[in-house]
Amino acid sequence: MCIRDRVSTQSTGSRPKRLLQAARRSYGQAEAAVLCHFRMQPSINAFYVEFDNKLGPTVCAEYPHEGILRQDTNLFDSLSEYLIPKSDCCNKLLTVTAFGVTVIGYPIQLQDDDRYERNHLLFNVGFIISDDMVPTPYEPLVRKLAHYLQALEIESSFLSRDPGTTKADVEKILGAVVEGLDKEGCVHLPVDDANIIHLNLSLKLPDPPSVYPFQVPIRVRGFDTSDFGEWDLTLQQIIPHINGRSYIKQIAERADVHLQQVIMGIKHLLYIGFIKLIDIFQYSNMYMVTPEFTQLAENRDMQEECVRYVTLPGHTPPPITEIFQLYSQLKPGVRFGDFCGRYNTDAVGVDNCRLIAFGIVNGFLRRIHHYPVQIGSAELGARINAKQTLDILSHLTGTRHYDEVCCLLGRSFADVDAAVRSVKNCVIIAK
Repeated sequence: MCIRDRVSTQSTGSRPKRLLQAARRSYGQAEAAVLCHFRMQPSINAFYVEFDNKLGPTVCAEYPHEGILRQDTNLFDSLSEYLIPKSDCCNKLLTVTAFGVTVIGYPIQLQDDDRYERNHLLFNVGFIISDDMVPTPYEPLVRKLAHYLQALEIESSFLSRDPGTTKADVEKILGAVVEGLDKEGCVHLPVDDANIIHLNLSLKLPDPPSVYPFQVPIRVRGFDTSDFGEWDLTLQQIIPHINGRSYIKQIAERADVHLQQVIMGIKHLLYIGFIKLIDIFQYSNMYMVTPEFTQLAENRDMQEECVRYVTLPGHTPPPITEIFQLYSQLKPGVRFGDFCGRYNTDAVGVDNCRLIAFGIVNGFLRRIHHYPVQIGSAELGARINAKQTLDILSHLTGTRHYDEVCCLLGRSFADVDAAVRSVKNCVIIAK
């Protein structure tokens, strides 16, 4: 058992089918049975626990009613010291991961010598989620819900006025919260004339990957231009230049925007899922399929989308089997220009650039990059421009591939490749 202070890398809301098998391997049959609960119920369980002066920590309300804490007393006993902790841990968010679940709670201790039997009320409200879900989006909701209940108790003794009524009222609140978050991602629940519970689930998206000037942004979602005039000025300038072929440095030059501002704009579009990044398309490139290539064979929706996307305008869409065969022939050592000539892609009716872009965006195709490395001092061949060649060679450290070198120097692939091959002690690493 451990108190977790980190964020899972898995996506929020994910409940994989392998949860039960993994639980049996890691925790045993009893805990595995508990974890099955998440496959049959909403993705969130909500609980309200109080410290009973006679019984100790007690589950007063839970949703679903026969929730995980009520189903498995062993789990509750194991977690009780975190559900009702020592006073030092009260009024703080506690996130605990154990037995395949994550418990997010916010225990509160209220002091009042006249109102409470032992001068204080100690309660905890929170969520239980599967341990493969990210707890971060739920933590502020738990804190806010606990503060709502605290305010209701201070104003009107909502939690302590009548045990039976409290259980029913709190369980109604928990049910509305769980159903609202599970279906709509938000809750707006009137409790009485003066109090309304407002909760909104804001999922934290993963940070976007690094963005480099030699990468090419390609649209994967349409832009709503109806309110385009209200967009950020930088985005207004760069979006018209995002065509799936121009790399970021080119976009900055054509839009007349500083490169770093363009990179920040691209990061924003990447973060919200409007674009993805691919490599510069050139017929000198080499490509190969990845293990995800089987998705194209198995996913009919992907097949239909592929045919629509790669077919040249005005041509009859080729059968998916022919497109599949083209992808399968992309191999290391074969330049794409030679590939197109060998298999006559124009006659097939496919757009060569889109054929590559579709495979890379969907993850079943990858570019084989070439990294030129200068070993030792330069030994220049005859009849070459020594100054230009030395300028290029200064970047051949083995950490930069051709695209990056070309972008840095503003030179074509042919120029850089000619300089590389003119030097006797320069090698090219493909990976």
